[in-house]
Amino acid sequence: MVCEGSTQVGAARHWFAAFDTPPFADREPADRQRLMGEIVRYSLGNCDQSLIEMWMDESADMFAFVDGIMNAAGAVVIADENDMPGGMGGTSFYTPPFEHHYADENGDRKGIEERNMLFEKHINEAGYEVSYGYLLAKLVREEGGRALPKTLSVPR
Repeated sequence: MVCEGSTQVGAARHWFAAFDTPPFADREPADRQRLMGEIVRYSLGNCDQSLIEMWMDESADMFAFVDGIMNAAGAVVIADENDMPGGMGGTSFYTPPFEHHYADENGDRKGIEERNMLFEKHINEAGYEVSYGYLLAKLVREEGGRALPKTLSVPR
């Protein structure tokens, strides 16, 4: 079961980043160290580099999973070049080849269901359910050993 705090499937950005995927096989590999430097700079050093490394290392597997669901729905992956040599706002930054999105065979997204909706269908078809309107809670153990729930979010 997936328990979600909102009341419905959330919207998804169309694009997502993943490294070392088939759509980018013919392009120069991303410079991971340089990208890490960009992310650290962008966050003013306030980021968890081990989490970013995990994303870099596991994103190709995530892409394969997403691609299977999207292909089954008739969507085709599009590898986006997001080169911004002049940067943004007067600041240049590294944009490696790693952005993906899905459309139909003509490049139109209008006929393709949103990725998160397809994920929910995939979960349901696998025999699981997504339930909405749940609060996030943390079990806190008292000194005597009893665990009590502590609400971490505001009721909807």
